[in-house]
Amino acid sequence: MIQRLMYPSQEDFEEDKDFCFNMWKKIALNESIEYLLYSLDKVGFDFSPGEKTNKVFENLLEHFSVAQIYSIIYRAVANSTKLYQEKRMPRKKAANAVITFCESNGERAIAEGWNLSKYRRDYNLPETLISQVFFTSILKIAYIGFEEKPTPDI
Repeated sequence: MIQRLMYPSQEDFEEDKDFCFNMWKKIALNESIEYLLYSLDKVGFDFSPGEKTNKVFENLLEHFSVAQIYSIIYRAVANSTKLYQEKRMPRKKAANAVITFCESNGERAIAEGWNLSKYRRDYNLPETLISQVFFTSILKIAYIGFEEKPTPDI
């Protein structure tokens, strides 16, 4: 049993593609929100993700990888921070505007067919153990789980 937990077999998961696809989306959503919170904290914005945040990122993950969503978040945080620093928006409103910027930039990228840059993992946010086990040991796709959008065609 310990062997199976430490070194899960790909065959145990290959049959349930829905499970794998849904797990990929959950991991990607959590990694995206983790980067969002980290980025907001770095600029001194307090933020608690709610249902809208989850819905925005779930929609973005239909079209983009976590690596690409990192670029959307980076741009949104930079824009909000600039507005706050220019005193054009209070701190709380600027923090909340990040989600709106992520949503609108994502929709625009989809509509205009942008080829978004793929960011690397931030060294302050290393890959989680669940992500490492799932993508490397189970799916055998390693970094592709971060660089490609979730897909049921695994």
